[in-house]
Amino acid sequence: DTGSSGPVDLLAISCFPDDYLPTSTSLVGQLRRNGVDVGHLAQHKARDERQRWQTWVSHPIGDDSSFGRLVCFEYGWDRDPSVVVGNVFRAVSEFVLDSGQSEVGVLRLPLLGTGDQGADKSKMLEALVHQAYTHLRGALPVKTVQIVIHTLEESLHSLLVEAGSRIEQVKNSWAKNRLAAAPEYDYFVSYRRPDRPCVERIVDALRARNSTMKVFIDQDPAALGHG
Repeated sequence: DTGSSGPVDLLAISCFPDDYLPTSTSLVGQLRRNGVDVGHLAQHKARDERQRWQTWVSHPIGDDSSFGRLVCFEYGWDRDPSVVVGNVFRAVSEFVLDSGQSEVGVLRLPLLGTGDQGADKSKMLEALVHQAYTHLRGALPVKTVQIVIHTLEESLHSLLVEAGSRIEQVKNSWAKNRLAAAPEYDYFVSYRRPDRPCVERIVDALRARNSTMKVFIDQDPAALGHG
């Protein structure tokens, strides 16, 4: 998503630990120019999960803001942000569920760490797409995850193409994993040895109705006494 229109419940940003200097080239600076002081919000956090998830969540911003709360992802030079960015989704999930809500509407994420912090944009894009899809499939209590690329980004076109490719790769990977995990049989018949004649008649009837039906029936005499 290259736009920024529409209501947003949670807006994610990234910072160095305890560093909320509103520079001219950072999202923190842009927020300050729009009347949102990240440093002030950091002094009164609604939830601080930096020890576990390198993330904290602000209190509601107010009616004048285009988003409900801020989600701040903090990390230092000692780690690759693309490796730990999945912690943002974990922190959001815990925050939403612990607040008593079943879910929130929109979580919006720019390419975290790629501004003043200098993280590789392609690498972070890949990590965000993978983590967003994985957590949404894993019941993240968020209706929509938006990954935002600024319209003034010099490599906008190539990043959009890459985003589409990454999304397709993740979707295909999930589809393959789901097929690989599919059961080999439609039915697994468990029975006791004395019931074997009855079971065989039932299985024959099932196969007569559907010749492609795959039914597993244990033929091992040693196992026939169990069911």
